[in-house]
Amino acid sequence: LKLVLPIIRIHIGLIARNEMGIEWKNHRHNVANDTSRGDNIYVHELDDEEFNELLESGAFVYDASRNPFDQGCLVNCWTFWCQARWTADAKGEF
Repeated sequence: LKLVLPIIRIHIGLIARNEMGIEWKNHRHNVANDTSRGDNIYVHELDDEEFNELLESGAFVYDASRNPFDQGCLVNCWTFWCQARWTADAKGEF
């Protein structure tokens, strides 16, 4: 249970943001504030030293405007959990 809850939390966050795991891992939609270049700076525009420092301090913030698939938490969750991903006549064959 100690290992399962953090994993579930990560997956719920990914679904709520309509974000893929690789995008989350690579900080594709994150910005940082209070950087040497100002606020709302895309994290991959930072130099390596500042990137690592801000990453360790937890200063990265998700920016929904950088994710074209994020339609908001409610819509993302509804789409993931309630919208069919197959046609009505699909039989499950591969």
